[in-house]
Amino acid sequence: MKIFGINALNHDTSICVFDKDILFHKKSKNSLYLTNDLVEEAKKFGNPDVIAWYENPWLKKTRQIYAGQFKDALSFKNLPSVYLKQFNLNSIPIFYAPHHLSHAHFGVYSSGFDNTAVLVVDAIGEWNTVSIWNYSYGNFERVMVKNYPYSLGLFYSAFTELIGLKPVRDESVLMNISQKGNPWIYHDKVKSYLDKNLHKGIWDWDVNTSNSNDTINIAASVQFVFEKEIIKLANIARQYSNKLVFTGGCAYNKFVHNKIKILFKDFHVPNFPGDAGSSIGAALYISKKIL
Repeated sequence: MKIFGINALNHDTSICVFDKDILFHKKSKNSLYLTNDLVEEAKKFGNPDVIAWYENPWLKKTRQIYAGQFKDALSFKNLPSVYLKQFNLNSIPIFYAPHHLSHAHFGVYSSGFDNTAVLVVDAIGEWNTVSIWNYSYGNFERVMVKNYPYSLGLFYSAFTELIGLKPVRDESVLMNISQKGNPWIYHDKVKSYLDKNLHKGIWDWDVNTSNSNDTINIAASVQFVFEKEIIKLANIARQYSNKLVFTGGCAYNKFVHNKIKILFKDFHVPNFPGDAGSSIGAALYISKKIL
């Protein structure tokens, strides 16, 4: 059975072809959307029997309503069955994979581990923003979850925007300049934002961010608070295994890797821990459900 795994209408859009194994995987040239050229490349392996979508759009709409994103919640254009018409894929049965399980499946697949703990941390899935899984020989057991509006991904992106950078693009810039600052100057103030809903950014910051020294020190505090939260989560995961797969968009933060890998015998971060790998993860999840 041939499965097209698809992640689109988000960022890091990608498509994969699965038939007993991954035959093809490629990111789109357009971060948000599929392109006809990319779909045609995938079709060279044959037309799909089913499509695995990287998240449940209906569950996502319940979160969008809660968040006040009524335009997105009430639009049908972002439903896979509508969106995929332009690629003549709408007649193919579409199955939805839970967003964090898409991350988790790809993380484990790329690790080669038979059993491991899996830590997924991103901005947001449908509702989940953090999840920990105990994986053993094909079976995933979720042992912890945190939901929106708590989000380390949104936290990091909101501060990226606050210091004048582009969110969902320049987080690596914040990460790099954080190494030059003093993490204690704004530590308590930055930490207080962990409990706030930062989906629409930070609007009540009363410290000057036009000064480069302030910007560097804010970045240092953000990275430090972020690392402490990830370390707490890694210690929870360590209760289930001496191996860890760390994935989700927050796993792109390379400086936190060394802080948590020392807690485990084996440690793995996939090449595409963000949504680009979710097309593969969704295909793997749906293949197990169907086959």
